[in-house]
Amino acid sequence: MSPLESFTVLTLNSWVFSTALSSSERGDHSAFDSTKSDTWEEYEGASWDISYGDGSGASGTVGFDQVAVGGITATRQAVELATAVSSAFVADENNDGLLGLAFGKINTIQPTGQKTFFESVADQLEEKAFT
Repeated sequence: MSPLESFTVLTLNSWVFSTALSSSERGDHSAFDSTKSDTWEEYEGASWDISYGDGSGASGTVGFDQVAVGGITATRQAVELATAVSSAFVADENNDGLLGLAFGKINTIQPTGQKTFFESVADQLEEKAFT
């Protein structure tokens, strides 16, 4: 699994810069290459598209992979690969994607929404909270 260096949290979608983005959209961001993951599984026909209150947005394809945060691992987590990102995300070199911790039932994955990372790992946590 390729390492993802930084995320912003508390969104409803978990997405990453991917190698499917053009080099101008990737810029200096770390980009996930699903072909280099032994555990990647494509979610055939699935897509996502999200717009944020500041006018930024992203869209792309979906698959499943192992995602680890703070020593906790979701073994089959929905991961959204960006195939398009707004200029605000290209300019923000402090993150390489967003880790969704809000409610999965409101994420934008189509045709069927998926669990967030927090929902996927809740049973592994001593307390149902991140601090």
